[in-house]
Amino acid sequence: MLKNIYKTDLFVFVGLTLLGLVWLRFIHIESWHFDDSFFGYTYARNLAAGNGFTYNGVKVLGTSAPLMVLIYAAVCGLFHSTDIARAAETISVLSILLSSVLLYHLVSKITGLKMAGIFAGISYYFNMFILVLFGHESLFANLLVLVVLILSHQQKYLWSYFVLGLAMLCRAETVFAIVYLGYRTVQDKAVQKENLSFYLRCTACLSAPLIAWYSFSYLYFNQLFTNSVKFKMVEFYLFNCHFFADMFNYQRADNVTNNAGFFAMCVTFCAFGLGLITLLKNKDRFVLFLSLGVCPMIFYFVIHIAYYAWFLFLAALSLSIFIGMGVEVVFKFYEGPREREKALQYSVSALLILAFCGTTGKFLSQKQKNFFPSYLTPSHVIGDYLRENTPRGSSVGYDCMGQVGYYSERIMIDQTGIVTDGVVDHLNQKDFNWTYDHYKPDYILENSNPILPYSMKNSPLKDKYQLVHVFDFGKGNIVVLYKRIV
Repeated sequence: MLKNIYKTDLFVFVGLTLLGLVWLRFIHIESWHFDDSFFGYTYARNLAAGNGFTYNGVKVLGTSAPLMVLIYAAVCGLFHSTDIARAAETISVLSILLSSVLLYHLVSKITGLKMAGIFAGISYYFNMFILVLFGHESLFANLLVLVVLILSHQQKYLWSYFVLGLAMLCRAETVFAIVYLGYRTVQDKAVQKENLSFYLRCTACLSAPLIAWYSFSYLYFNQLFTNSVKFKMVEFYLFNCHFFADMFNYQRADNVTNNAGFFAMCVTFCAFGLGLITLLKNKDRFVLFLSLGVCPMIFYFVIHIAYYAWFLFLAALSLSIFIGMGVEVVFKFYEGPREREKALQYSVSALLILAFCGTTGKFLSQKQKNFFPSYLTPSHVIGDYLRENTPRGSSVGYDCMGQVGYYSERIMIDQTGIVTDGVVDHLNQKDFNWTYDHYKPDYILENSNPILPYSMKNSPLKDKYQLVHVFDFGKGNIVVLYKRIV
């Protein structure tokens, strides 16, 4: 790969990296955190502190991204730090920057146009479906998927399958990249008897990281699959979730609530639509779009899973790839040897890039105003309060406990059952009182917008707890803290 990099490429690499650093700093990307990311942070902190792969000191598997937990812990161990959140932020920034550079390399190679690669790389920085994943393992998973795609184009298939195996330990859905990888493999190495040993080696490379992890998981946790997956699977039965309907309603409320958001979505999908035109006569690109864009979405729909924003991570990567390919359509439309045609090609492409960056940039900079100042989210505030005002070793019951658990450093009794044993089985029976009845937490937090229909006012435990503090974050966002008195 390095042998094929020219001075122009190095200039673009540096330019994309600087642009990314300036843009991410401008929108204060550090405050764009998902609560769920902090489950992995807490596991990593315990691991780095020598407490094993545990949450609450208990061997229960509540993360679906074990590779990221190991990386976070390793980075903090290397730099003698306990700030896992900062390590995750740094890895997220590096993942975004490197993904932009690799998108330039990949799309330039596929289209033969450096301008297309530049647009793809820039679009990743302005991809609203990517930036909201900051701090989440999905960003590193996308980086690994891009490495898989580039290695497959270089016909380094054994490495491709091994990296894909690692990616699946960040996000299991990266397995859908195998559709494209398998297609490329078969195109180069036909399914014939003489190639059987090669296919066995590919299978071994893909399986090695997975076998290593699942063997450890079974022996250490006595479970193969994470509780987070179990909870997501029961959500449909609890709340009658519908993936596409939930996704549409969420995106409409989150991204198209003002003119800037509406125009940003329109320009984004117009640029994406131009890129999709290239699918009509190119089977390789059609399989790529099927692999990253279509298959994951069909899978989510078929298993009736509830919508979460990070489920779009592969589709978002596909979006940036095909936005870049939209430039190729512009070049072919104004195709010609004369200087006039070349001027038109670059002028229209530049206008397309400016329109995309201008509209989405304005929307994302406005969206930043919705985040809390000084990076203190309500959950962060609650976590700090609990750490400073409750005895060390006390237990706290809650349903949104990612950041609360990380910042409070208290034992969390999780109503969703992600890091608390036995809960999911009772949720399956719609028994929402069992968790607190069984574990008897010292404190209970109750949210004005709870995930589960549990109410202290209607709970049989109401006489055993007293209200000790109210967190009012405005706009109806109220969290009440109860303390056990009996």
